[in-house]
Amino acid sequence: MAKRKKTDIVGLKVRLREALRKRIETAAKAHDQSLNSEINDRLEVSFESEAIWFLMEKLLAPGANLILLKQIAQILHFVGEDWYKRSDRHMVADAISKILAVFIGDRPSPPRPTDDDIRTADDLAWIGSVTLRATTHKKLDPLK
Repeated sequence: MAKRKKTDIVGLKVRLREALRKRIETAAKAHDQSLNSEINDRLEVSFESEAIWFLMEKLLAPGANLILLKQIAQILHFVGEDWYKRSDRHMVADAISKILAVFIGDRPSPPRPTDDDIRTADDLAWIGSVTLRATTHKKLDPLK
């Protein structure tokens, strides 16, 4: 049997209590997505939460440096204080998630953007990875 790639979609049979299935179904409807998508999203978040707890322990340890917080602050400074009200706020959150993954060693640093426009979460994560440097990049524009 061929080895599965990380990007392969695989079927998985799971047994749940009806009460839990109903809660997931209600959440899926509230988020306007399928039951499968809701389950996938919640599983992803659970792994991200573990990583966040790991980072919090690291950051709160005596002598911990503040590089990660500076990187996140750089991203938030770049996009502006009302980033959470923007239509592309998911890109900001994704960029922060990517910075967290780089910090704990789960992914390499994001590549430098190919031009001066910041259009993707990787581009924005690059801004954070180049902590505290002056930038000439244009502000994020969700209409582009």
